[in-house]
Amino acid sequence: MLKQLGIIDEFVPWLKSPNLAMPTVIFATIWKMFPFMFVILYAGLQAIPEEQIEASKVDGANGIQRFIHITLPNMREIIALSTILEFIWQFQYITIIWTTTKGGPINKTTTLPVLIYRVSFRGSMNMGYASAVGIFWLLFLLGFSIVYIRFVGKRET
Repeated sequence: MLKQLGIIDEFVPWLKSPNLAMPTVIFATIWKMFPFMFVILYAGLQAIPEEQIEASKVDGANGIQRFIHITLPNMREIIALSTILEFIWQFQYITIIWTTTKGGPINKTTTLPVLIYRVSFRGSMNMGYASAVGIFWLLFLLGFSIVYIRFVGKRET
């Protein structure tokens, strides 16, 4: 389509190029997660009390001050929850990678879920190694979630 529109001169192998495969998969993943994040953050913005915004306008706060002192404190829990959810979902995300590149080219798009799938169900069928990688992955996500929640909680108090 880009070639037909005259934007590029030759075909670009988005999913076959080792340098372009991961950015292409990342773009597709962001495209997929954007609606969820938008709805969650928009709902959080709608929940901010109008009285706080009006009071800040009366007090002479500009847009940046309202964002820093009213919007962010009211959105902290929603941002924390949506960030943790998206982080965990990205670590278990295999569908776009597997359907587009199967972890290639040259393993450039191989992530932990793809590695676990390959090791456990393709080729060697090494369930022990796949289980070990899965446990490591679980502990990493658990540690990240605990640290992130504590960090967000400390900033709130």
